[in-house]
Amino acid sequence: MAVLDDPIEVRVAMGRPEPGALSFAQARESPCLTCATSPCCRYLPVYHFHVTNLVELDYAMYLLNFRHVVLGLAASGEWAVYYRRPCRFLDLEDSMCTLHDSPEQPSICRHYNPYSCWYRKVLADNAHDEFVLVDRARIAWIAERLMFDDQRNLAAAPEWGAIVAAFSALPVEDVEHEPDPDGHEDAAPAASGWRPVELGKAPAVRRYSDPVVQDPCTGCAAYCCSTLVFPAAVPASAAQLDYLRFCLGFRGVELGVDEEGWNIVVHTTCRHLDGGRCGLYGDPARPIRCSHYDALRCDYKVRFRGPEPEGFLRVPLERFGALAEAFAFDDQGQPLGVPGFEALRTALRS
Repeated sequence: MAVLDDPIEVRVAMGRPEPGALSFAQARESPCLTCATSPCCRYLPVYHFHVTNLVELDYAMYLLNFRHVVLGLAASGEWAVYYRRPCRFLDLEDSMCTLHDSPEQPSICRHYNPYSCWYRKVLADNAHDEFVLVDRARIAWIAERLMFDDQRNLAAAPEWGAIVAAFSALPVEDVEHEPDPDGHEDAAPAASGWRPVELGKAPAVRRYSDPVVQDPCTGCAAYCCSTLVFPAAVPASAAQLDYLRFCLGFRGVELGVDEEGWNIVVHTTCRHLDGGRCGLYGDPARPIRCSHYDALRCDYKVRFRGPEPEGFLRVPLERFGALAEAFAFDDQGQPLGVPGFEALRTALRS
């Protein structure tokens, strides 16, 4: 047992308690019971990154064009991407989990310690000295005050205190409740089941000069404008698998797996998508990554046009159980390795 050389000094303010102060018994009650916004069930963290140059800043601004996406910026300089939609198992009337204490509730939720909840401390009122949410208006404020060198690397940025002060006068956009363009609550296309294959029918043959080959955007359903793909760590433990199950509780989210790795896929729509085409085409405000995207190298159509593309596994919540059963563990609950792509595909087909 570790022994402290010096005693820990605990200072307690004596006298009349502050309004709203809790007794010991009251403090022992779960903070979830009085959490009106349930941010842990409304903000899904899907990716972390840093902004050190113009391309990375453009990526952040590109993400904010999509509905239900908001960014977070920590004082350390780390950025986070949040999918801002409620978990499908959240009761929107009382903000309680409908899976509470059931076997279907993810372990990360069942064992989450609400007494040290980061979400409530930082996101409940969108005001914190070490973390800020960033929407389109706020990132525009930041971008106008950045300086770059000739290589487009970041050379100067506003001080953290200035950012926090400025953002106090810029309310965060409510991206959770904005409607989807099709009017449906769940924008994710169905990814369960198998595509019927007409045996004996040869695939269409196109030549290099064919417009379908030269202009892949023709007739495309604009999957690149309705899908965000974020790299995810290959699950190497039961806890990591459980976290992916938690992610799939959010509508519009599925997993994507291929030979190169795992991804968290978010189905949401760019606000500038107009009639299947970019409403910012030719506009200086269009993201750099969109203006310079090479459609001949596009794999969005191949991956997301159908439920079972060749070489890519799409795993919604309904198929997660079959995926998870492909993993093997020893009698101590430790993983015995990660199944390869073919093993996972076989498990999903069985």
